Amino acid sequence: MKALLLVAATIALAVPAASMQSDKAAAAAGELKPMPALSLKDFDGKAIESDKLKGSVLVLDFWATWCGPCIAEIPALNRLQEKYAAKGLKVIGVTIASGEPKEVKPFISGNKMKYTVLMGEDNQ
Repeated sequence: MKALLLVAATIALAVPAASMQSDKAAAAAGELKPMPALSLKDFDGKAIESDKLKGSVLVLDFWATWCGPCIAEIPALNRLQEKYAAKGLKVIGVTIASGEPKEVKPFISGNKMKYTVLMGEDNQ
């Protein structure tokens, strides 16, 4: 039984590692992968199609209002946006598991988030 579990665990660990190696090989060859489709909305509930984000250099930050490390990185993301916006970089905060837009809006202004923030779906 232990041997069977050991084999199953080895396979479970090897599959993601093999997948990462193929991703690294594709990146080394200069092959770009398209961004996966995301379901994003602005604070008025209007859908933002991920196709509209194509052609931009994006930093997508998935965060939540209750996440301490997420809050701690806001100043660094603000600086990144300010420093590279003129070169085409867009920082986009995607809030998940944080409630309704009316609950998130005060958090954004209170934490002085200087980049675009959109509402994501909790399962993303």
